[in-house]
Parts: sequence; structure tokens; C-alpha cells
Amino acid sequence: MLLNSQERLFDSQVRTRSTCCEKRHMKVNQEQERQLIMICGARLWCYRQAAMVASELDALGNGMCISKQLRLAEADNLHHIHHVLGTECDWLVFDGFDGVDANLLGTAVGTLVGGGVLLWLMPELDDYQCAETPLELQANFLNRALRLINQFEGTQWWRQSSSEHFFEQWRRPVSRQRPLHLTEQDNLLITLWDHYEAGNTSPVFLTADRGRGKSAALGRFLGELINRSPALSVAITAPNRRNIQTLMRFYEETTTSEHRLSFYPPDQLLALSRDSSTKKLDLLVVDEAAAIPAPILDKCLGMANWVIFSSTVHGYEGAGRAFTLRFQQRLKKQFPNLLEAALTSPIRWSDTDGMEPLFNSILGLFFDEQPVYQSALEHALIRYRAVSKAELLADECLLKQVFGLLVAAHYQTTPSDFCFLLDGKHSRLYVGQSQARVVAVAMIVEEGQWSAEFTEDVIRNQRRPIGHRLPQTHYRRSLDANVLSQSYWRIMRIAVAHDCQNNGIGHSFVKYIESKAKELNINYVGTSFGATPKLSRFWLTQNYIPVHLGFRKEQASGCYSLVLLKSLMSTLIKGRLARSELLASPAKLRPQIEHGVIDTVAASCVAEGELNHQRIQAFVDGYLAFNDIYWELETLLRGGKTQINNGLLLDAVMHSYSTAELCQKHQLAGKKALKKALREAVDKLLATGGVEDKM
Repeated sequence: MLLNSQERLFDSQVRTRSTCCEKRHMKVNQEQERQLIMICGARLWCYRQAAMVASELDALGNGMCISKQLRLAEADNLHHIHHVLGTECDWLVFDGFDGVDANLLGTAVGTLVGGGVLLWLMPELDDYQCAETPLELQANFLNRALRLINQFEGTQWWRQSSSEHFFEQWRRPVSRQRPLHLTEQDNLLITLWDHYEAGNTSPVFLTADRGRGKSAALGRFLGELINRSPALSVAITAPNRRNIQTLMRFYEETTTSEHRLSFYPPDQLLALSRDSSTKKLDLLVVDEAAAIPAPILDKCLGMANWVIFSSTVHGYEGAGRAFTLRFQQRLKKQFPNLLEAALTSPIRWSDTDGMEPLFNSILGLFFDEQPVYQSALEHALIRYRAVSKAELLADECLLKQVFGLLVAAHYQTTPSDFCFLLDGKHSRLYVGQSQARVVAVAMIVEEGQWSAEFTEDVIRNQRRPIGHRLPQTHYRRSLDANVLSQSYWRIMRIAVAHDCQNNGIGHSFVKYIESKAKELNINYVGTSFGATPKLSRFWLTQNYIPVHLGFRKEQASGCYSLVLLKSLMSTLIKGRLARSELLASPAKLRPQIEHGVIDTVAASCVAEGELNHQRIQAFVDGYLAFNDIYWELETLLRGGKTQINNGLLLDAVMHSYSTAELCQKHQLAGKKALKKALREAVDKLLATGGVEDKM
């Protein structure tokens, strides 16, 4: 049941009326197309309608309910799409009253099988600009979505304001076995067997859109493999055990062996990779690989004699493009005989299902290839201009070109970014056009300009505002409160059409954006991205200044994040990154950083940093991390003017012990205990005069 017992309104009259409709059949069900029911009204009314439908569908198959409200007693309360990947459901309730997570919506709809029912619960409004709820912040996205849903012939509308008896008139799906057309999957199995029996140990790279049967094909292959060779050591990893439900179902239907496949979550797999006593597996299957951090994917290659990577690239995971654009390219270079395979035909629903193209359009998942021009475009033919959100909403062709270019060029573009494009506050959009064709796109976020009161709260560590990456990074580097009140434009995304690249368009586009910022008296323009030598050079050659290079690899790109700033108002950039900081124990602070990044960035840094003792105090106060002051401490120790008798600090700085080694040697329970012990050690150093305050 969906509703708690005190809210159930199923009386005997409703149950009697509903049984009269059981013999009704729908063309939708016969052709294995999915139903979309929009239930709009007051929250509790919508919950009651959903409960009545779910009570009938329970007998027909597995259901899923996604809501933040405990009123929906079976609500999965899913806050992460990784829990939904790789699963299937026969009916789905999606509660939109507290906001619509576009990434989660796309993933959830992708789990709904042919003949299934989606119940989308929403307030009954003509315009979500008037919602006065979290939905108001998504008004453009939702108004457009409802317009598209209204145009979809298969939509059933249940509105509280109507006098119709929706539940009694509802045409129920009929439970029957879904026919599986597995020709494409059968061909994939033949390809996998040919690859395996030839003794080829190069990895397999399997991709497809949602519902194409990747998990089913892998389950069948593993079942047949274990039937032939039960002694093989085979393991699976995925973001969550629920992700492999479909794979395991097909494996168990195929295998005649009692052999159980081992499952390792990514973090456990990473721990095993560090254990020298771990034996190499015969086969490792990485399912939903796009949702696993790139560094862990790299580790997988060394853990088995053969590795199969499988994932969705059509945007639902949010990191699918990272998997395609970055990881696949690295695999090709490392393994020339890499087996690449793709599935295109759906098996979870019919080819004529209308909900897939509908939700692709709602979520911005249109990946039409950009037209390719044979000759390079002349700069004079490109017109750069600003595009308002109203223009995007009014021109569907322009919207598709803009977001399609961002998706094709960037590894982190998601349906949530599509929402931000339509509704993001303090954001701007600029495009470069050659006639009607969009050849360049840039998304800008306005940051900074905090009030004195807000700035004081941040300095006291009482607030950690979401976003505003440039001013916060600038302050952490300089500890100058004035930088928080200044204005910043962060170039969040910038893309040039593939066939127009290497013609200077990107450079001229950045110059145009800077000119627009100057007109509005913006103090700084900056950006942040996963650093590679090529991308770093693009920005550094335009006189952008490095202010921070991260200490952890980004999950999607597998690169270290680089933050750059450029002053537009003759204002000095304080806290610039120094060459000496970059070269301080790089193997410890930034292990396995891509070759050339340090050298490329260092060439644009000042030679020597200034020892800022306030930063050491900021670490004690909890505002900075230990890695942020690592160079200061190392400089003090190597200079010989400061005596440190604390063994923990000596091991952390001079001996470059890892977190695990520090915890083990100094008997600390974990990372939190280590942070506390390090802060206490540095605080004691300050209190005893070990660091002279020269500020």
C-alpha cells in the first residue's frame, strides 16, 4: 500500500466499481507501450488516487515509488540515481510536489517496462511561476514539460478540478509475459564468445541507451561462461547491488551451476586493488560504469585478466558522456584491440513506445549530430550574442542546438544542467551563430558581490554557501575579505562545434564574453575544469591566472580541478598559485596527475609563494583543509627555522605518510580523528611560538 493506514480511503463501493472495469483492454498494453497518467490536484488527493491505482497494480508486478514524503509509506526516498540504475519496475509513482530531480526522473522512467504505468503527481497549476514552492524555481522547465505532455496523445489527465471519476474509468493494463526480441543481444553474445575463445584479453566496451538489454545480455553470457568453466573466478562491480538485479536474474535463468558470482561495491574493490595479496580475477564485469569514478575504473584494468565495461551513455546517469568522451578514448590508446559494442533496439518496451521520445525531449536528451561543414568558417561570418531564457523557450530548434552542442562537447552535461539552462538564477547564455547554425555556446554564472553581513558569516565559518566557487576559492587563497564583495563571472560551460574547432573561434568567443563583462563592471572572469595539458593551455594563453589546483581527482573526468581567474578592472589577483607550491610533494598531494599538467600550469605561476601564516590559523579554525597549508608547513620545516617535535606532523609533512598509515601508526580511529589531531598539533605549534607571526 502507498498510504499509511490512517489515510487509506478505499471503501467497498470504490472496490466494487473498480472490478467492473477489469475486462477492459488497451491498445497500449497490447503493443507493450507504456501509460502516462498525470495526477494533478492537492497533494493528499493525488496521493489517494495513486494509492488506489497502486493497490490494483501490485498484483501485476513490481512497483517503485519515488517521493520525499513519509505519507507515501512505500516511497523509496531515493536521493541518488545510482540506486535505480539496472533495475526494472512494472509501475512507477513519481511525486513532483517537492521539486523534480530531472536526473532521477529520467533514470526512473527508464526502468519502467513495456505495458507499465507511470503516475506523475503534480499540483494543478496553469503556470508554475505562481507555485510559491520549490516548483517555482523550475517554472520554465515544468511549463515546457507540461506543454509537451499535453501534446502527447497517450497522456491521461486526472485533475481534481474535474468531476470525472478517473479511477473507475481507468483502463487497466493486463498482466502477460513480455515478448523479448533478443536478436541483437544474440549477436552480441556471439561476438563476446569469439573474443573470449580467441584468447583476446583486451577489454570490452559495451554501451547502449536505456532499456536496450545490456544487463540481460551480460547475464546470459556469464551464465553460459560459468556453465562451461565453473572454476573461473568472476566478479561484478556496480555503484549499488540493486543495479545488477536484471543481470543476476538473467544469469540465474541461464546457468545450471550453483556457482555464485562475487559482488564488490566500488569502494571495496578499490581497497582490494591496494592489497598486494589479492589474486587476479579471471573476469571482472563493471556494470553501470559511467556512474563509477574514473580513477576506480582505471584500477579495474589491473584487477582481472579480462574486463568488461558496460554502461548507458544517453545521459540518465549524468556522467555517461564522461565515460564515452574520456574513458573510452584512453582505452583505445592503451588497448588497440579494444572490443567496442553497442545495442540500439529496445527490449524493455516496444519500438513504437511514445514515452521514450517524449521524456528525451522533456529532459533535453536530444543528441542529434551537428551538421559538418567541409570548409572552415570565417570569423567574420560568426555573430556572438546573448540569448535569454524566454527566447530559448520560444525557439525549440535553438534550444536543441544549444544543449545538443553542450552535451556533445562536455563530459558532465546532465538533464539537471538542462533545467539550469532554462531556470538557473544568476546565469547567462551566449552563443556564436553562423546564419541559423549555433557553432559556439557558453553558460555563465554570476558569483560574488556578497553583503558585509553575509561575508562576515562566511569568514567566521558559520556559512558555506552553495556555488560561488570563484570568490570562495579566491578568499581561501588570499584570506582577504574584500574579494568576497567583488563581482565574478564563472564560465561554467563553453563549447565549439567539433568541425569548427582549431580555428580560433574559442579564443574570440572568450574575448567577446570578457567585453560583455567589462561593460557591466564585472571585476573578474574565471573558470574551473578538470585539468589536462591541452585545456589548461587554452586558458593560460589568454592570460588566465592559476589560483588553485585541487588535491582530489574529479569523479567524472578523473582529472584534478584547476581554478583560473582574470582581472578585468586592473585589480590584483591575490593568492596566486606559486610554482613552489605546485612542486611541493606532488606524488603525495596529487598522485597520478596527468603528465604535463604540473609543467603547463607552473609555467604561468609566480616563482615563489609568500608564506601566509594566517592560512595556518585558518586551518586550525576549520576553514582550510590540511592539504591547503601543506606547502606552508613544508616550507617551515625544510627551512630549518622551526622545530617540530610532534611526530604526527613530521610523518604527515616530512615523511609523506598516507591517511591510512597515519591512522595506523598514531592509533587514530579514522579521517575525522586524524583531522582533529592535526588541527590540535598545529594549534599547539602556534601557541608555543613554533610559527612566528609576520603578518
